[in-house]
Amino acid sequence: METIYKIGIIGIIFLGIAHSLYTFKKYKKLESNALWFFSATLGLIFSGLINYTNLILQNQVTFIVALAGNILLTLFSIVLTYTLRIATTFMVLFFALILLFGSIFFII
Repeated sequence: METIYKIGIIGIIFLGIAHSLYTFKKYKKLESNALWFFSATLGLIFSGLINYTNLILQNQVTFIVALAGNILLTLFSIVLTYTLRIATTFMVLFFALILLFGSIFFII
């Protein structure tokens, strides 16, 4: 399970990096929509870093923080996927589910 959890962590961080790079392609100038679009990058990367911390430290506090973040990311991804129905939202949902189940079963 640890390997799958690591794949989820790496996947969500790479999605965040790809999202940040796509921001500069999609928006040619700095505007509020570009900043909102880029803020999703921060959420994805921080989600990956929280889970990485949970993987390394393995204590109750990091588990609770990672679990709460993963539940929220999964719920948001479900709504996003239902609303947009594009490939990238399905990828985010896929990795969010890996992180959610990985954080639960890694500790058990």
